[in-house]
Amino acid sequence: FSSDNISKFIHTASVRPNWINETDSLWYEWTDGNGKRFEFVLPDGPTRRPLFDHQHMAEILTAATGKPQVAEDLPIEDLEFTEEGDAFEFKVDSLRFRFHLDTRTLEEMDEEEEDDERQWQLFNPDSTAYLFAENHNLFLVEVVDSVDQESVQLTTDGEEDYSFGNRDEEDIEREQEDEDEEESDEEDPNKYRVRPRGGWSEDGQAFHIQRSDSRGLEQDLWIIDVLEDPRPELRTYNKVMGGEPLPYRELFVGRRGESSLTELPEVYKWKEQSLTNIHYGATTDAIRMVRRDRMWQNLELIEVDLDTRNVTVLVEESLGWSTLEGGAGFGDQYR
Repeated sequence: FSSDNISKFIHTASVRPNWINETDSLWYEWTDGNGKRFEFVLPDGPTRRPLFDHQHMAEILTAATGKPQVAEDLPIEDLEFTEEGDAFEFKVDSLRFRFHLDTRTLEEMDEEEEDDERQWQLFNPDSTAYLFAENHNLFLVEVVDSVDQESVQLTTDGEEDYSFGNRDEEDIEREQEDEDEEESDEEDPNKYRVRPRGGWSEDGQAFHIQRSDSRGLEQDLWIIDVLEDPRPELRTYNKVMGGEPLPYRELFVGRRGESSLTELPEVYKWKEQSLTNIHYGATTDAIRMVRRDRMWQNLELIEVDLDTRNVTVLVEESLGWSTLEGGAGFGDQYR
């Protein structure tokens, strides 16, 4: 019952538009009983037509890959248009190609080297500063002439279950087991650092960051790793079950040049809620986000004035609880 297996039988249930650069045109992929096809949509008209000649593509891909390709089931993945919009690139197995729309020709691209380096920095837009978390606390690093300056510790009260992020020896050993990596003789000074959950303003001067607080919550679940050698091993991981309290996520804002963070408790309205699409506007005087209660009955797009800390609701939607069974239903667990 995996999604990959089920998709073979139910095919495409909805359209996911892929916009072409900064235009109003788009392409989408559709699969039904007649096979898989790629469609192009031009709003003026409107016009919908195949993105390319599928039979022609199958023929030139057969020649390029040395494997027979079928027009109704082309194994095209990661399709992306070039900046000029006159060609698009895609992958077939481990090969990458560029298809030129005007000449209908296929060009094999050089293989891109995969970047296996673990990403632990949260860079600002121009890469002149970044944030990272270590031992549950948050740090800021300025980058001058491509050289990292000494890190500035922004918090000191981080601990287990109250954390901006952490990576310990057990995490490292587990990742090495999962990725079948060999331990390096060279000590990595950044191995305990992780990328925090947050983002930067467009000018790269301000940032927002979240910290998870799950202190006092019982979240332990267990799984038996039957592949562990020489004997199966019991492993513990965190999982919130239905009806159980959620970890509380604190929201902070900060600026380069400042050595502390500012918490925004004003953004919390419901007992248990989530914050998404957090972003600064044209300036860093205000920050916007979407807040939603746990039952998904209420949603608000809000703006917070960072000087006055006033919260303004820009858009709101609310839906009363309903259930096919009648009565209060599953939502009673969260009331």
